[in-house]
Order: sequence, then structure tokens, then C-alpha cells
Amino acid sequence: MRNELIETERIDNYLLKKSSPAETKLFEMDLLLDSSLFEKTEKQKLVHRFVRIFHRRLRRKQLENLHHYLMRQPDFKKTIDLIFT
Repeated sequence: MRNELIETERIDNYLLKKSSPAETKLFEMDLLLDSSLFEKTEKQKLVHRFVRIFHRRLRRKQLENLHHYLMRQPDFKKTIDLIFT
């Protein structure tokens, strides 16, 4: 189990560009030599992508809620209307 965590950390560091240039080259060589590592890296790329998409949607929803809340505040709405009219 510990080796899997270390491997996942290596993959994440590579994908998030946290590796040193030497570690990056070594990891890229390992990717070429180890098809299993390549597959795990591709799957981890997808996980990162889905997390980003989920986070963007969550942020968008939070901003929409804030917007609706603020627009229900009479003083705020009045100020906004004055600015843009």
C-alpha cells in the first residue's frame, strides 16, 4: 500500500509540475518503460480534470447564490442600477 501512495504522489507531482527538472525527466523515462505507470498517469490526468470541472461548477453555483442574495438587497440593487443606467 505504501508503494502505491508513493507512486500516486510521483504522478501528482509530475502532473502538477511540482517535480524538479531531473525528476521530471526520470518520470518521463519511467512512463516510456512502464505501460502500467503510463495508464495510471492517464487515469490520474482524468481525475485532475474532473476535480477542476467539479470545482468550477461549485464556484459558479456559489457566485450565482451570492449574486441572487445581493440583488435582493434593496440598497445594493439600487446602487448597481445607478451605476449601469
